[in-house]
Amino acid sequence: MKQNLQNWLAIILCFWGVLPASAQGISTEGTEFWMGFMENNGPPDALDLFITAKESTSGLVSLPLGGWSQAFSVSANGTVKITLPTNLAHTTGTGLRNTGVKITANDTVSVFAINNLVFSTDATVILPRPSLDVKPTYVVASYPQSIAGLESQYLIVGVENATPVEVVNPNGTSFTLTLNAGQTYQQKKCRGCIRYYHPGTG
Repeated sequence: MKQNLQNWLAIILCFWGVLPASAQGISTEGTEFWMGFMENNGPPDALDLFITAKESTSGLVSLPLGGWSQAFSVSANGTVKITLPTNLAHTTGTGLRNTGVKITANDTVSVFAINNLVFSTDATVILPRPSLDVKPTYVVASYPQSIAGLESQYLIVGVENATPVEVVNPNGTSFTLTLNAGQTYQQKKCRGCIRYYHPGTG
């Protein structure tokens, strides 16, 4: 079983090594999280969130642009599992979708995500929004892959409306896209860096 752990932007950069340029002093506990599910080696068997808390609390897991939500409660020092619709995962290569997942809690929690598929299960810890830099740069650490459908990839999740993202490829070419809160962008066959600009700061 393959299990790849990594960080995200809200970007989620859910499941294949994305390395933030600076990772010191980052907390995994918070009350607001954004995430999304990347393409696996096939349609997922299940998409699960695990929410843990030091103190009893409650909250909401929602798909802001898709009309789906589920409330949750978690006891002190406990964990609750939330199973999401499997159609939230990207399955068609490079493209934009409205599948960003938002998690909010009334008290501090930690969130973990698992994309379940036989022989290819991926997992990640989700960073809370305050742990995301205002103007971060992320580098996609990837490798050559000759098997069709198994190329390196990344996922970006918008956490604010009208957020411009610049993607710079190793050959110097680049492109910019604009994401609204809850939109996700997956790119396959990728190597390079992602620059995220907070709205209004250039």
